[in-house]
Amino acid sequence: MPVHDPTPDSRGHWTIRELPAVLTPDDLLVRNDTRVLPARLPQSRSVSIAPYVPAGSRLETAGQVGVAHFMEHLTFKGTTAYPSTRAISEAIEGVGGSFNAATDRESTVYWVRVPRREAARAMDVIGEL
Repeated sequence: MPVHDPTPDSRGHWTIRELPAVLTPDDLLVRNDTRVLPARLPQSRSVSIAPYVPAGSRLETAGQVGVAHFMEHLTFKGTTAYPSTRAISEAIEGVGGSFNAATDRESTVYWVRVPRREAARAMDVIGEL
């Protein structure tokens, strides 16, 4: 199962590499205290990626109510590599995948699920978001 390589590519994005046969705690900590928690399902024909961002409604003050949820939606409006909502959607849904996000009290999660052969694409899109 692929995971982020600890070295970003020329665009500053993480690259995909295969998991080692035996994981150590160092394999799970990649950068800026980001942790990768892989779960191998050899029979699965799809890949799911779900980064959790520690930004939820619990961190909002009375004057910021709704900001975490607003930021979740704003994230899908476009990036440098995927400049519109449509471009993001086509990158994932165009290969038979799906994606969404959710905000709760503790965190915001962005998830994507694609056919296994499109794992690199999924990581690229999630990395852009």
